[in-house]
Amino acid sequence: MKWLTAEVETNKIKRFFQGLGTLTRLYLMLSFITFSVVFIVGTLVYLQNKISFEPLSTITGTAATVPTTVFIDMMTTQVPQLEKASTSTFSQKNITKFLFQFMSGINPKNPKSLVALAIPGMERETPSLLYGGDAATSISPVEYNPPAKVFQQDEISSTREESPAPVPSEPAPNKQVNENKGNKSVFIYHSHNRESWIPELTKITNPDLAFDANKNVTLLGKRMKESFDKLGISATHSDKDYPSSVKGFTYPKSYQYSKLTVKEAFATNPKLSYLFDIHRDSQGRDKTTVTINKKDYAQIYFVVGEKNPNWEKNMEFAKKIHDKLNEKYPGISRGIFGKNSNGNGEYNQSISPNSSLIEIGGVENTLVESYRTIDILVEIIADLINDAEKV
Repeated sequence: MKWLTAEVETNKIKRFFQGLGTLTRLYLMLSFITFSVVFIVGTLVYLQNKISFEPLSTITGTAATVPTTVFIDMMTTQVPQLEKASTSTFSQKNITKFLFQFMSGINPKNPKSLVALAIPGMERETPSLLYGGDAATSISPVEYNPPAKVFQQDEISSTREESPAPVPSEPAPNKQVNENKGNKSVFIYHSHNRESWIPELTKITNPDLAFDANKNVTLLGKRMKESFDKLGISATHSDKDYPSSVKGFTYPKSYQYSKLTVKEAFATNPKLSYLFDIHRDSQGRDKTTVTINKKDYAQIYFVVGEKNPNWEKNMEFAKKIHDKLNEKYPGISRGIFGKNSNGNGEYNQSISPNSSLIEIGGVENTLVESYRTIDILVEIIADLINDAEKV
């Protein structure tokens, strides 16, 4: 009997510890689940707060960034009568490319993006398409810091001592309207004033070296001012050469230099309202050129700095120009792109809601093609300014 009683007691102790073990496992499991839920909820709250400052947090902003072909492919899956594109957006190739670029930050079609990740200061903002029309695609503006040697006095291209670029065979439109009756005026400047074009330079074939002291985007600014003057719009143009005028010039600080230029302009003329920073893109002509009525035009990209607290107003201003451009000259504007991750991200646009950074064509376009685009750009902007003055 004593032996039986001892066995019963032993079984009770075993059942106690078994129950304790079960409760311990249950407690640990519930603790893990609780921790996981708190972690996931905390992460989502953090991401929501972070993303809430980005333009893509809204349904409208997100939809604007999706190419039209994506919606067509989605509709095709439900409406068999719709004609599918030759390569579906949801093909294995496209999905694999997207996931690879999303996770690595490397564009398989652009080897420079790999180098940019490894060299501090070379990486640039990753643009996101904020708004686009028929011409808008996933191709966005590209910019890399040029080698320092292109700004050294003994390395400047052979055109430095030559006279400025000749006037193209197509003169600027001679349309004349009434004198500007309003007080607002235009200021045109260039943060990257030496950006040039391979077809206009001698002995230059490398896009990274297409910078020049004379044949550069300041010629587009000059043409722009002249066109505004002929249309009765008061305009001022700065062709300041920062590499030669700024002591210790470094390319990444270009927007700091140009901001001083804009402030100086405002000090001289407080009535300034419309600010245009004119650039050219770094891509080849197949991505920056459109043919309209059998003539080639340099396409336009608008860039909005999303670090500007009031970036939406600048985007709306660019949107008005973009819409009217493509309405009258379909395909001339590729769209409006936002930048905010690295680099400047503000582009002097907080100074005025009517401030815009405009890329005219690319490194392989010609001056004539760029002039054609400038002329119609001024025509559209002048109409918008005159409409605003009437209001």
